[in-house]
Amino acid sequence: MDEKYIIDRVEGNNAVIEKENGDMYKISIENIKGDFNEGDILINKGEYFEIDKKFTLKRKNEINDSIKNMWEEWSNKWIWLKIKITNNVNGRWLDAE
Repeated sequence: MDEKYIIDRVEGNNAVIEKENGDMYKISIENIKGDFNEGDILINKGEYFEIDKKFTLKRKNEINDSIKNMWEEWSNKWIWLKIKITNNVNGRWLDAE
């Protein structure tokens, strides 16, 4: 089974990568095949690491969707709170329609 890693950051000629179980490693960027960015998913092919473009894109889309949903949820809560504050008259809550 090919082990997956994520590129956490680049430090000079090394990449700090995180294994699926959370273990961190430092590898030479020369061991990474192709152009890469922080956040890319790598597959350990033995003598080198290869970028899994499909899995990287899937992961980035999932993160973007999560962020979008989070902001929509907080936006809805903020609107609800503004309505409640606006409808508070002399310490009494009025029902918002």
